Formats: sequence, C-alpha cells, structure tokens
Amino acid sequence: MRHLDKPTDDPGSVFLKCVSAIKDLDLKTRLTNCAPLIVDEAQEYERKIKINELYKLRKNKSTKANKNTRVLNGLVTINEMKNVYTSYFVPKNSPGRAIYDRIMGQPKNSKCPFCFHRQVSTLDHYLPKGYFPLLSVVPINLVASCKDCNFVKLGELPNKGSQEILHPYYDNIENECWLKAEVVKTSPVSLRFFVECPVGWDKILKERVEYHFCSLKLNELYSAEAANELMNINYQLNDQFSVGGKQAVREHLKDTAKSRTMAHINSWQTAMYTAISKDYWFCNAGFNH
Repeated sequence: MRHLDKPTDDPGSVFLKCVSAIKDLDLKTRLTNCAPLIVDEAQEYERKIKINELYKLRKNKSTKANKNTRVLNGLVTINEMKNVYTSYFVPKNSPGRAIYDRIMGQPKNSKCPFCFHRQVSTLDHYLPKGYFPLLSVVPINLVASCKDCNFVKLGELPNKGSQEILHPYYDNIENECWLKAEVVKTSPVSLRFFVECPVGWDKILKERVEYHFCSLKLNELYSAEAANELMNINYQLNDQFSVGGKQAVREHLKDTAKSRTMAHINSWQTAMYTAISKDYWFCNAGFNH
C-alpha cells in the first residue's frame, strides 16, 4: 500500500460546485439544501476513520425498491445524490472534473496505491456510494486505483475495524517492512508472499494489513509477477554462478535487494530479492530447478 496526501478540498464547497450546473431548479434546490448533510457526513467520516470505526457509519443502500424514495433527510433520493458524481463530477467539462483529475493524478508513476503494482485507471469510492451516497463527491472518500482493486473492493464492506482495507490517505505503513516472501521449491521455482508485521504495531493495524493483503489477493498477484522476474533473470544468475558459484549469486542478489529496498521497502521486488538472496538452496543453483 502506498500513502497519498489527503485532499484538502472542502466537501461542502465541492458538492455545491457540482450541483451548480444542474438546470432543473427543483432538483438543484433540493440538492443544495443537502450541503450541510454532506459536511456532517464528511466530518463523521474523518472522526471514525481515525479510531478504526468507519464501519459504524450509517448505510443507505440503494435498491430497486427505494430508488425513487426520498430517503436522505426527506430531500432527495439516493439515486439523485449518486448522480451528482456520475453527471457533475466525472464528465469532461463538468464542474467537478478538475478535482477528479487532481485526485487521479496523485499516485506516483500512476501506480495503484492499494496494490502498488497495476496502473491507476479509475476513481475508487473507499466507501461505496451505493451504501454511502452522501460521500459520492467527498474528496477524502475518493482514491485513484486500478480497476482490479476497485472491482474487488465493490464487494467489501467492513463489519468491524479489522476488516477496513488500508486507506491511502490515513494509513502510512511505508517506513517499516511488513511484506515478506519465501522460496518454494517447486518446478519451476516459485515464491510465496505474506505479511509479517513489526512487533510494535497494534493488533487492529496488524489485522487490517493482513485483511488488505488477502482481500486484494496480493500473494497471487505478486507470485505471478515474481515467476516472470525469475524467468527474466535466469540467464544472469547462471552467468554469475559460472563465474563465482553460489557466493557470486548471493552477492549479486543482495545488491539487487538493497537497490529495490531503497526504492520502496514494501514492494514485491524488495520482498522477492531479499528472500532469494538469503536462500542457500536457491543461490546454489536452485534457480535452475
């Protein structure tokens, strides 16, 4: 997971900016009157996420049965509120598009902050707008992500604090190593990735990191990428082995691991090269297994 700077846009101002383009006067008035609700919901969101209680936010599920019912303070329907995002935040030349583009442009090298591997391609509602329509255009609930992570998260709704996927704006675990890997003596050789949190972390954070890792199927993703990387470096490892045996291979892999660590301590590349550099069997030509 990659930490991102939290958007500083005022939720109420963003919402009013979006609804300002609505031509239907009745709808515009009713939505405008919802602005205080948006501000209150955003404040409650911030308060609860800081104490790992985001799962306690009240849900307003949109269904076929209630889609035309004014359920939000008697002012607007859930679908009308969700449509503010769809029609006045996302489209080109819409009032909210500049904010949309700014959030999409946040991740470094356009890498998804949830998996830190695939390219950013969509804007994810950390809490889905189908259940939390008041958060549809609240910037702190919008995170640039890849489509795969976004798709997986569609079915994820926390029931307790330990089931809250890491939030790129509020969780920063980049400075300590928690992603590890181990060599698996398969044919061809493979790697298994897993979470090993620092001892000093609190119980909820450890559980959330594990939940994040498993929910987004990061072991499967990273193992597949590692398999390709092992194939790509096989010639190089054989060349090192022919010159200086297992010690030459180990030193080469240690240098590579150090370089990857300096770039990002919890990348799958760092975990992979650290694991294979420490594995005696692998360095002693196990890479050819």
